[in-house]
Amino acid sequence: MNLFDRVGLWVRATLNDIFSEEKGPLGGAGDPRLSALLESGEAHLAALRQELTDATVREKRAELEWRAAQAQSAGLDQAIDDALRAGHDEAARTQLAQGQAQQQRAQGLGELYETSRHTASLLQQEVEALQRQLDETRRSYAELEERERSVAAREQLVQARRTAHREASALRAELAARQERVARREDQAAAREEIDQERKT
Repeated sequence: MNLFDRVGLWVRATLNDIFSEEKGPLGGAGDPRLSALLESGEAHLAALRQELTDATVREKRAELEWRAAQAQSAGLDQAIDDALRAGHDEAARTQLAQGQAQQQRAQGLGELYETSRHTASLLQQEVEALQRQLDETRRSYAELEERERSVAAREQLVQARRTAHREASALRAELAARQERVARREDQAAAREEIDQERKT
């Protein structure tokens, strides 16, 4: 499996895990799968960044080797010209063969450099794309947590209101019962006072 096969698998696996619903709908922010998927995405991103670092090192090394080969090829071309001007045909033929070999080597190194540069560029794009996706997921995760805290507070408020309503209703009923008992006692006391007053007369 080459580099881009591995990169493709990493990115597809991460994005599919995070953004697809094939494994069933995720729950709220407290769903452990959300944290696990974010951790998996971060791990894939770290691995991808390491691949990018390695590719960048290879690109720089290939560039240095290519530029050195170009310089050597240019030096051999100059040596051939100098030998021809000096009439050293045999030396010129020897250096020409060396120059041709050096040009082929420089061409091969140039192709390797371009491939390495292209690889590093693609990896950079993949890193940036995955980073954006993870950033968006983290924002969505934070928003979801905030919404869950808000709805939990609203549910608590509704429950508190219901409890207060039940308690107020119970208190009103108790007050009404006590008022009725007090009223009966008042009536009884008044009746006894009236009876006592009649006995005195």
